[in-house]
Amino acid sequence: MYNKARATLDDDERNELIGQLQEMLYEDGGYIVWGFFNQADAYQNYVGGTMTYRTGMPASGFQFRHLWIAQESE
Repeated sequence: MYNKARATLDDDERNELIGQLQEMLYEDGGYIVWGFFNQADAYQNYVGGTMTYRTGMPASGFQFRHLWIAQESE
């Protein structure tokens, strides 16, 4: 059913199939939450190069090679 939903071009039909899959997961499966990532994401206005990552937090992708710190203005 999953492959059929992914291959279905009609939005209504695909949404119906996805709804059925979600119901199956709810009734027969479930998620095991093994933990939560404890993190604060903060930076100053002189830090640049931040991007939005999947987590929604700019620096949480640990892509520090993209970040830079501005020089002090004299």
